[in-house]
Amino acid sequence: MDIGIESKIKYYEDKIIAGEFNLEMRFTNSISQMPMHKLRTEFSSNIEDYEVLYLNVNKVVQQLEHDGEKRFPQNTLFLDHFTVSLIEFIESGEKIIPPEIVYIKNVYWKVLDGQHRISLMRYLKLENAPFLIRKSDLNNAEELK
Repeated sequence: MDIGIESKIKYYEDKIIAGEFNLEMRFTNSISQMPMHKLRTEFSSNIEDYEVLYLNVNKVVQQLEHDGEKRFPQNTLFLDHFTVSLIEFIESGEKIIPPEIVYIKNVYWKVLDGQHRISLMRYLKLENAPFLIRKSDLNNAEELK
C-alpha cells in the first residue's frame, strides 16, 4: 500500500527534526551511462556537448540568476512531492544525474534541470558535487571550482 505524499513529507520532517536524516547522494559521472529519459525535464541538448565537472556547490548557488542564496538556503529543505521522490530514489541506492547548469549572456548561471538536487546538496552541505556543463561554458565554470 502506497503511503500518501503528506505522510511521506511528515515522515521526512520527523527524521530531520530528530537529527536522523542521513543521506548519501551518489551521482552518475559517466555521461554515456546517464539515463536522460528519467529526468522530469526533457533533455533536448546533445549530451555529447556536455561534460561532468565537479564544482563548489556554494559558488554555483552564489552565481545563479534570481538570488540563488534565497532559492537554495543551506539550512532549510523544502519538502514537496518532487523532493520526497528524489530522496526515495537516492535511498533505493540509485545514482542520480548531476544538475545541468548553463552560462547565460556571459552574466549569470541558470539551472536548466536539477533544482531539487541542488537544494538537497545545499541542505546536506556538500562542498563539491558534479554538474553537467556545456563544453562551450567550461572556461566560465573555472570560477566555480
